[in-house]
Amino acid sequence: MSSAGTNVSCIYGPSRREATPTWFHAQDASGRRKNVDMLPWEILSYIFLHLVQSYDNLSVSCMDTPVLLSHVCSHWREVSTSTPELWKTVALRSSLTARSTSRSTSFLHRSKSLPLDLLLDFRDPRWRWNEENHIFSADDMKDVLCLLLPAVHRWGSLTLLTDTWAPIHTFLSQTSCVTSAPMLRELSLFRCNAYFVRKDQAFLPVKLKEPVSLFGDQLTGLRRVTLAGVHVDWASSCLRNLQALELKFHAYEVSPSLQEFLRILRECPALEKLSLLGWATRLDIQASANQKEHQFGLPSLCTHLELPCLKELDIGFVDMDHTAQILAFFHCPKLEELSLEDVAASMEYQSPIYCDPLLGYLANRRDFQTIRCLQLHQIYASYASIMNLLSSYPHVSCLTLDKMDETVLEVLKSWNTMLGGAAPFCPGLKELHCRSIPAHLVAECVFERMRLSSLDTPGLQHVVIDISGSNSVDEISDTVYQAFAIMNIKLQVLEDDLDESDWSRRGSFASVHSFSSYTSVE
Repeated sequence: MSSAGTNVSCIYGPSRREATPTWFHAQDASGRRKNVDMLPWEILSYIFLHLVQSYDNLSVSCMDTPVLLSHVCSHWREVSTSTPELWKTVALRSSLTARSTSRSTSFLHRSKSLPLDLLLDFRDPRWRWNEENHIFSADDMKDVLCLLLPAVHRWGSLTLLTDTWAPIHTFLSQTSCVTSAPMLRELSLFRCNAYFVRKDQAFLPVKLKEPVSLFGDQLTGLRRVTLAGVHVDWASSCLRNLQALELKFHAYEVSPSLQEFLRILRECPALEKLSLLGWATRLDIQASANQKEHQFGLPSLCTHLELPCLKELDIGFVDMDHTAQILAFFHCPKLEELSLEDVAASMEYQSPIYCDPLLGYLANRRDFQTIRCLQLHQIYASYASIMNLLSSYPHVSCLTLDKMDETVLEVLKSWNTMLGGAAPFCPGLKELHCRSIPAHLVAECVFERMRLSSLDTPGLQHVVIDISGSNSVDEISDTVYQAFAIMNIKLQVLEDDLDESDWSRRGSFASVHSFSSYTSVE
């Protein structure tokens, strides 16, 4: 079935009147119950859990489902209210009302002692960029925290999204007094205004610029942290022993200093994922007169930072030279996934620039030559630079191209002369994902690449063409589907009705949503 909502409606029907179909309590001649009521308690509980978990993480429907299930009949109510896992997610999307307060309180109670997943999305799609005028205020955040802070010892994960800074500042201020949150493993804070990352853009509002320590530097169990447009007191941030760290879209002036940035990474020796979209750090420090801080100088001072466990690196740049200087610190011997994005171009405040110097630098990084997954988002470069980059990464098996011109596709359907012309570029490529690229160009590339592939080369197995927002939904003909099927290539076509302007406004914050649905032909 297509969604959990569909599953639930099939179970109890479109209205409360039909909530208990006769077959639920059908009895045979001996009076014994049949079907659903005969399922063991544990099986029914498991089915309920599957329904809830099938929802997207940020969907408030994950709270609707347990309530609806508990209203079907007395037996289902007894099973659902006695299954704490059904109630451990608390999702809020507006300031508190009597109804949302009552419902959230019930969830906190019924989840017993389990770790809580808190999903707080207070964005307003109608907001007009005025920091002082938003439907969700700092006082509203105080009300939410009054409800949730008494259970802070049970917080397991927390995702908070706002448009403006005041609610985030209130959250940071009130949680800075927390002395213990032993179950908290994942923390994601989003101020969804990526445009502060622009060059020379000052942080606003100025009166709330002063940083606040993250949970009073008292968290010891954090393993995954995302701070998007949210700065903290980097010197006392409790960002240590992390497995995943994402720093995104900070105004330059509130980004961590180079010393603070390197210290955070050094204190995360088991870091597996690092995402740096924007500035990441300030490189404006001056060497001290007595050279006591020389170890935090620029790459020219031969400072290197070993990231022995790093497998995934996401880089979004505003300034290529700045990004290259940061990357020069890192040594990543186990890197498997690399994502590169021109953040400035993706926010459409400047025309895309040719990234040849940065691609040349990346191509020469020996520790990057082990990567297997490569993503390029709105990266423009010459044919020679793309060719050099792909030739330097011979183990790439999954390639994602987002808002790219046809240069990369031209390279992919060419012989790699650097290898004597014995194979196409990325000879081990199995998956190709393309978004906002004309579908006919992708299909042509795939057909030509298959023609070039030899019996010794595994060839493509999976192709995704994202035509979300395209005006020509029928761009991919039945003939193309049939050709892919004959070549034994799985073809997925994403046809989401997402408003492209809304996606652009949120920029990379769109990653917190589940946008795409697809049809497939195998």
